[in-house]
Amino acid sequence: MRLVEVSEGATSFLVPENSLEGVPRAGEGVFYNPEMRLNRDLTVLAVRRHVERWGGEVTYLDATAGTGARGVRVAKEAGPNVVLNDRSREAVELVRRNLGHAGLEAEVTRRDANALMSERGFDLIDVDPFGSPAPFLDSAARSVHMHGTLCVTATDTAPLCGAHPSAGRRRYDARPLNGEHEKEVGARLLLGFVARTLARYDRAAAPLLTLYRRHYFRLFLEAERGAGRSDASLENVGYLLHCPSCRRDEFARDVFNDETCGCGENRIYAGPLWTGDIHDAEFLDDLKRIGGETRAPCPGEVEGLLDLTRREAGGPPLYRDFHLTASRAGASPPPMRDFLDELQGRGYVATRTHFDPEAVKTDAPPSVYEEVMAEMSR
Repeated sequence: MRLVEVSEGATSFLVPENSLEGVPRAGEGVFYNPEMRLNRDLTVLAVRRHVERWGGEVTYLDATAGTGARGVRVAKEAGPNVVLNDRSREAVELVRRNLGHAGLEAEVTRRDANALMSERGFDLIDVDPFGSPAPFLDSAARSVHMHGTLCVTATDTAPLCGAHPSAGRRRYDARPLNGEHEKEVGARLLLGFVARTLARYDRAAAPLLTLYRRHYFRLFLEAERGAGRSDASLENVGYLLHCPSCRRDEFARDVFNDETCGCGENRIYAGPLWTGDIHDAEFLDDLKRIGGETRAPCPGEVEGLLDLTRREAGGPPLYRDFHLTASRAGASPPPMRDFLDELQGRGYVATRTHFDPEAVKTDAPPSVYEEVMAEMSR
């Protein structure tokens, strides 16, 4: 295995040369994914925030460390007590080499991640496997400390977005929805699954940041303990009822006796999924502040994403495809900025979304959305 040196943030490490050629595939052994740099940048900021907020001897577990890129960066740039784990002998050897390369000392274990999390507790747990995180979430839910942070990555976006619905049901015990806002529905399905998993152990999920990026979902959640908090968290788990005809959407606690839309057409549903807020404004503000104070890596990209998700926070759920609306309205799409200004001028919330650059989040009904589009194209 030929190694080359790469740098991210304030850290340099060694990675297999062939892993720089593109997104890795299953079975390729130890790999480094350059596409995950933003993911790691945000993780460093999130861990810094946790250390700043709670202090003390903060512990962070990189449960599936791979090359160690994430865990080594966290150890050097955020300062907690880091444990880097992987069941692969090759990976563990490279992790140790990268710690030495960075001039760091940290605990390295070669364990099954579930066994390790079942034996020990941590303040922050990072579950970032190849594919679905579902097999690791029960152990993570038991292991995370009070007020701990769960960081979860899923690269199996096709099952969550409805391209492979049977896999979505099998892995996440939920029905996905392939369509206009499938990326946000997929993120909410993953959030709902994590919330339901935490609830089995009297833990509550409090979403901090929910991210879709190219080929993965990334969640940051605070895990709170207590049956009462868990019950309150589950109030945010329900179903999405969607009408393919008029495009009206509604969140509901269940799907019984709700098959017909007000327009008379049959509705379809997705879920169970998270129906509450998917970002925490204070968390996003803190990450931007910490990034500015510490000259966060990749500042333009990170700051842009934080600004966009900050505008989404607390706003209307789901988004509407800009070009699909234009097609339905028989219109030519106006400039996006002008369209947003027009909706806002009529008293509606309207913003871009990080889920899709060609989509709008708004509380305007679909009929108004299409009417404005048609009027602006005349």
